[in-house]
Parts: sequence; structure tokens; C-alpha cells
Amino acid sequence: MNYIREINAFYDWLELNELPKSAVLLWHALMHLNNKSGWQETFTVARSVIEAKTGLKKDAYYKARNQLKQSGLIDFKERGTKATAFKIFSLLSEKQTAPPTIIIESEKNKQKEEDEDTTVDRILELLEKSKILEKKDITEFLREDIDDVITTFGFEQPEEMIIEAIKDAARGNGRTWKFVYMKLVDWKKKGIKTKLDLENQSGEGEANGKKVYQHRTGYGRPSSKSAEQALREAEEARRAWGG
Repeated sequence: MNYIREINAFYDWLELNELPKSAVLLWHALMHLNNKSGWQETFTVARSVIEAKTGLKKDAYYKARNQLKQSGLIDFKERGTKATAFKIFSLLSEKQTAPPTIIIESEKNKQKEEDEDTTVDRILELLEKSKILEKKDITEFLREDIDDVITTFGFEQPEEMIIEAIKDAARGNGRTWKFVYMKLVDWKKKGIKTKLDLENQSGEGEANGKKVYQHRTGYGRPSSKSAEQALREAEEARRAWGG
């Protein structure tokens, strides 16, 4: 598709057709997501992703989606607990016809989705074993959150990064999925894409901690003690004085 030409054609279409603002907003979001997918004929998107991009709540989203379908602009296919499959129809076609049924996905895309589903299942199992979740806590929204991390956060090895966040939570820093998710969001914002990036950042933090401690050492001489050792000694001193 030609993104700009499709948008121009869409507004030409709106001059002769009525469409609620929510449906217009959803059309733009779907076009953006289809563009990011490389203009695949059929692409999948979790509802949580669309809601985050449009601000539409559940009922408003479903209504707008149906309005777009009834107008012949899109088609979609629900897939149970999996992300919905969408197809956007070009407005540049010479003839506008009734939306055809979504074509069965290619074996390559199908295999990719199956792999993602398997990854989600492994992550859910690990969350249970780590006592972060119980079976009753597993919902469609949770699966969509995990799928969102896998497909849109830009991690080179998504499963590996999620596991690192789970380890951090399991150490007692925050035994909730919210803690794990926000940790991943933080890494995404910082541009951390691999476990190596994470280790490098941790190493820089430790180096900065040592540097600060050395500058605070008396007599103007650098200390050979590590920041961790200094903290341990400070804690022991505090206990000795009954603090």
C-alpha cells in the first residue's frame, strides 16, 4: 500500500460516507500497525495494543471495529485467546466490492504465531513456578500483555529478557506481573535490547558506585574497598551501635 495515497483516499471517501470519530481513529491505528508489519495482507494485533494507541475502551473498540467492517474498509477474524487477525482494504482499488473472507495465513506466518504462542505458554509456566502468578490469575489480557512484549518491545531475544525480569521479581523485588511488565517497559525506554546490554548497564552502574565511594574516602587516597563491601561495613556498624 501507499500510505499517503491511502490516507488521502480515505478522507475523499469520508466526504461521501459517514463514520464516527472512534472508527476514524481505529482506522488510522490499524493503518499504522499494518505499516509497521510491512503491509502484510493479513496481520495480527492484540486488543490491548490497539487500546493503548487509540484510548478506546473495550466496548467502543468493538463498536468501531464493526463499523469499519460494515463500511467495507476492513475485515477481521477472532481467534479465541490469540490476537485478532485484520485485513485492510485499499481505497485505491478501481472497484469496491464486499470484503472477501480473510485468506488463510501462509505457513511461515502460521509457524511464527505458533512459536509465539508456545513462548507465551513457557513464560506463563515460569511465572507460576516463580510464585508470581497462580493459575487463576492467567487471563486473556495477561496473554496479550506477554504477546505485546514479544512482538513490539524490540528485544532481540524477548523470552530471555522476560526471564531476566522474572528473576528480578523472584528475588523479592516485586512478586507481581505488574513489576515484571514495568521492568520490561523501563528496559524498552532505555533502548536495552539484549541480555548483554543489561549486563553492560549493570556494570556501568557498579563502576559509578565505586567511583563515588573512592572520591569520598578520607586523606585524599582512593580506597581499595568495593562499594558493596563499604555498604556491608556500614550496616555492621549500624547494628553494633544498636541502630
